[in-house]
Amino acid sequence: MGYDYNMSNTPASVASARDVINPAHTEYMKFSVDFGSLRKYVTSMAGKLKDLTGKTFNKFTVLHRVHGVQKHGTFWLCTCTCGNTQAVRGTNLTSGSVKRCKECKVTRTPEDLTGTTFGKLTPTRLLPRNGLNPRWECMCSCGKLFEAYAHNLKAGATKSCGCARHAKKGLTYSQGYASVWMPEHPRAGVRSHRVLEHILVMEAKLGRYLVEGEEIHHLNSVRDDNRIENLELWTKSQPAGGRVTDKVSWAISLIKQYQPELLK
Repeated sequence: MGYDYNMSNTPASVASARDVINPAHTEYMKFSVDFGSLRKYVTSMAGKLKDLTGKTFNKFTVLHRVHGVQKHGTFWLCTCTCGNTQAVRGTNLTSGSVKRCKECKVTRTPEDLTGTTFGKLTPTRLLPRNGLNPRWECMCSCGKLFEAYAHNLKAGATKSCGCARHAKKGLTYSQGYASVWMPEHPRAGVRSHRVLEHILVMEAKLGRYLVEGEEIHHLNSVRDDNRIENLELWTKSQPAGGRVTDKVSWAISLIKQYQPELLK
């Protein structure tokens, strides 16, 4: 059994014979092809292609057309300024989307961005290549080192280490708690760079950072009421064992930490 081909767009000289489907629908249309006419038709279509031989596109110089069946356009064999040859699609040459061979993409010297400022970032050192895109170690105006790709810096897609995104004046609220942007604080969030306000209020009263095991509770259970008179310092510290000597040692250390004047 044959196949039903649509020959409506084919020149009349190409299809020299056709049979219609028989009434019993047991056999599909058959056709024979005059290959001489088909060759002339294909040759005439190929003549409409723009000849790029000898022309230069960026680092490529076209040698000749790559003959044979090409599924994705017409390809041309080109030589690069580095000496390598590569087959390149014609539309990529004329549009400039491909400017150099694959080897040049890997070995080319990156543009020197040292000392140039991009937003809050200033590149200081070119990092070892990890792929085709060069990476730079940058100094942010906030004092942190940050790695960024060169194309993101030049396009303005990366402007800071992330501090600009979080540097919001005033308070922000999450689950009823107020927080302040303070990235240098030891209790600052890894991603948010924020600290709960009631912690800062209590630390200002104590004159020190909170230590491990200390917590702040709101007396009236209102999470954003951070007046010092509404805050209470709690500790989860417990004696290590049940011996009297252990409890006495723990009690003395607790008094030294919170009310040392009682031991005088």
